[in-house]
Amino acid sequence: MWLAIFLMAHIDNIMPNADNDFANYANLANLPNLYVIAMGSNRRHPVHGLPRQVLVRAMQRLNEGPAKVVRQSSIIESRPIGPSQRSYANNAIILASDLQPLEMLDWLKNMESEFGTRHRRRWTSRTLDLDIILWREAFCAADLSWHSSSLTIPHCHMRERDFVLGPVSQIAGLWRDPVSGLRIRQLHHRLKKPLSKS
Repeated sequence: MWLAIFLMAHIDNIMPNADNDFANYANLANLPNLYVIAMGSNRRHPVHGLPRQVLVRAMQRLNEGPAKVVRQSSIIESRPIGPSQRSYANNAIILASDLQPLEMLDWLKNMESEFGTRHRRRWTSRTLDLDIILWREAFCAADLSWHSSSLTIPHCHMRERDFVLGPVSQIAGLWRDPVSGLRIRQLHHRLKKPLSKS
């Protein structure tokens, strides 16, 4: 219960733009980690349908596991990176979970496999792509870093990708990039701002 009270007191910093609903956050008392996850799809699924429907179903499945979706952005369309010719559907979510970063990574990779994603080459078409962008411990409201051979938080490419920063800024715009110290909204503004002519 104390964590739920803390969340209510610091909700603007922890989950900016969220509704002030005590009942919703009281349910997070045993889920001490918050993760910002970027989601993407550019391949039709034989059961779930087009990429947008894949993302909707993936959010439902994520909510059925050891985490809860507490915020979600709108779904946007973006151009592919690399050789793939199919446009992507992208969005972002905040997950509350008791999983530690490497456990969360394993769980997300298993979810990708469940949806038929095979990581053979970079930049290829994906039925479902799930990337950990940011992480914080809810009770301290501080954005944290993680570095290992298999995982880096914050995501090393997030600062250069509008299809990541755009959705993330909708749900976690006040979170800070632990590397630069800038808020996500500031990073997105810098990315969108046209270069000045010298």
